Parts: sequence; structure tokens; C-alpha cells
Amino acid sequence: METAIKRLEVLLTKTENDVDNISLKLDQEFAALQNEVNAEVKLSEVMKNVRNLRSELERVTVEVEEFQKSQKEVMNEVRERLTKVSDQFESLQSVAVAAEDEGQDS
Repeated sequence: METAIKRLEVLLTKTENDVDNISLKLDQEFAALQNEVNAEVKLSEVMKNVRNLRSELERVTVEVEEFQKSQKEVMNEVRERLTKVSDQFESLQSVAVAAEDEGQDS
């Protein structure tokens, strides 16, 4: 389970970094466009950059979906383990109560 949690942490960190990188690239593009207000803006270059950013965003979306899937798997595993522990605790309580009742009957 620790491995799954570490994997989730790595995926989350990578996804956060990717989103930060995309945000930085967008900021750079807008800054470049603002600096070139008086210069001719090459539409083909802007479109190319938009396509690149879109494909990066799609890649990050896939990573987020993988992260969500892994997170669900870990949560299911945690839920199963908690259920087992709860069941074992209830069994132990039953045994303890039965032993206590037996001790009082003697």
C-alpha cells in the first residue's frame, strides 16, 4: 500500500509540475504577444504554439486521469483493510464479552 501511495505522490507532483509548465508557457506567449504589439504577429507561429500547448494539456489530462484511477485503487484498498480491521475488532469484542460472561457465570 505504501508503494501505491508513493506512486500517487509522484504522479501528483509530476502533474502539478506539468500544469505549472503549461501555465508558464501561456504566460510567456501572452507576454511575447504584448511585447510585439507594434510588430507583426505571425499567426502561423501562434497557432503552432497553441497546438503544442493543447497537446501538452491533453497529455496532462491523461496523467490526471491515471492519477485519479490510482487514487481510487488506493482508496478501495484502504477501505477493504479498514473493513477487515473493523470485522476483526468486532470478533475480538464478541470473544471478550463471551469470556467475561463465562467468568461471571463461574
